[in-house]
Amino acid sequence: MYHDFDEWKAYDFSQFFIDQRYQRKGYGLKAAEMILDRMKADGRYDRVVLCYIDGDNAAKSLYEKLGFHHTGQRDEDEIVMEKRLR
Repeated sequence: MYHDFDEWKAYDFSQFFIDQRYQRKGYGLKAAEMILDRMKADGRYDRVVLCYIDGDNAAKSLYEKLGFHHTGQRDEDEIVMEKRLR
């Protein structure tokens, strides 16, 4: 799930889950790529922000593969990342 985050002038990639039975098979990477392509085609914003729980190395690795980087910000126990679409 994603939505407009007008305050930051970005898309907020807020909910992303792959059932445990289907993890580590490439479905998450492909699904996330498709969602990011949709955001890019929409063109409203040129960046995407998301958070992951500190210590969730699988999420961190996936988001880094997709081109996200840490912003240096935190939201309680979550790490904020962003990706430029253009």
